[in-house]
Amino acid sequence: MHIAVFPSLIAPVSADTCYGGAEMAALALAESLAARGHRVALVGLPGSGGRGLEVIAAPHTPAFHPGDIVSADPGPFPEIFARLREFDLVHTHFNDPGGLLALDAARIPAIATLHLSAVFPSTAAVVRSTRNIAYVAPSAYAARSYERPCRVIPNGVSGIELGRGARSGLAWAGRRTPEKGLDAAIEIARRAQLPLFVAGPGDAVSGPGIVDRGRLLRADVGQLLGRVVATLVTSSIAEAHPLVAIESLFAGTPVVGFDVGGLAEIISPSTWVLVPPGDIAAAVSALKKTFAPADCRARAEASFRHDTMVEAYEGLYRSAVLSG
Repeated sequence: MHIAVFPSLIAPVSADTCYGGAEMAALALAESLAARGHRVALVGLPGSGGRGLEVIAAPHTPAFHPGDIVSADPGPFPEIFARLREFDLVHTHFNDPGGLLALDAARIPAIATLHLSAVFPSTAAVVRSTRNIAYVAPSAYAARSYERPCRVIPNGVSGIELGRGARSGLAWAGRRTPEKGLDAAIEIARRAQLPLFVAGPGDAVSGPGIVDRGRLLRADVGQLLGRVVATLVTSSIAEAHPLVAIESLFAGTPVVGFDVGGLAEIISPSTWVLVPPGDIAAAVSALKKTFAPADCRARAEASFRHDTMVEAYEGLYRSAVLSG
């Protein structure tokens, strides 16, 4: 099949430049599809690319925020989709409402993975109104949040090795934006008197016990997660399917996190402790529980293998093309 994979147009998408979970999931999927014999193009900003992929250059589009109103200006999306009419299928991984409206109007066989739950009112309204797109969500929580049927295909991860040897400290990885809860993670580590290893794009942090590793490549993030006693997932918003939690389990590391969004679908009682959102004291107490790395890895292998995700998408592609 001839497939166009379309992440967001906020930053270049490549193994060397991309950090966001949705963008990395899109890139990993595109590379795997190419390895399976499909002709795959990645739509992205200059600097985007991956193994075995064509690249279709696209202009930058600003990020949008919760509560944004859908603009009447469709921006570059109609022109981009006009260039994709030769493809058998377009698979988007953005939540931009203007882009989804343009994709619906293009009438190309299309699938959109919604990597966020319905936290953006404008996106939720567009998802409800479009008719020519098959929607996918990575968790049942995210699927339920939209007022239309969404197939659930969990994110999958590969290339993360089980951490071995002595472990120490805590890890936090992600974009350093307020809703991701880095401040909460720092306070948890401080009260627990454990060092905190921080990774991800954004302003540097410092202080007693904080080790800022900067913007790591995904493979390096996996190695970091395999050397700590727990990964903190402290987002305050209802994320659909936090990729760092899956990576942590593959590394054999349990998750201590705030019980919001789809996080509870990733982890199981033998691999996590979830506490009420913002409850620092409960998170500190949870760190006293012990976990077996093998149990964490087994949970990840059973439910979040990358190959399983790719095969599910291939089946959906075939049905979308045939129905189109």
